[in-house]
Amino acid sequence: MKKGVLGILIILTLALAPLSFVLAKVVTNTPTGLKAAGINLGAAAGPTGLVGDLSTATGTVVQGVLAVVGTIFFIMMVYAGILWTSARGNDDQVGKAKNIITAAIIGLVITLGAYAITIFVSNRLGGQ
Repeated sequence: MKKGVLGILIILTLALAPLSFVLAKVVTNTPTGLKAAGINLGAAAGPTGLVGDLSTATGTVVQGVLAVVGTIFFIMMVYAGILWTSARGNDDQVGKAKNIITAAIIGLVITLGAYAITIFVSNRLGGQ
């Protein structure tokens, strides 16, 4: 049995060995170093739509973070509302719902305040 498996591996190796050779074409007038890296990076990032300056990339990240924060705020408010409406006079559950609503609003205010400070500082530093 081992001879059969070994024979199959040798035959496959001999059959597939010619496919492993690659003839590389040498181009003499291609840029090297950082220029080549920039060209290659631009070519790779071009189809993704992420090519842009730092402020555009930062804006995209901030937009994503604010979308996540808004979604979390919405989910917490809906959860607290469901807790409150299903409390049926249970003061502990109403208190828990009020605490969740308060925490969600405080978190949203802190996040939006940080966003406003970031926009203010970046506009002052950027000169816009």
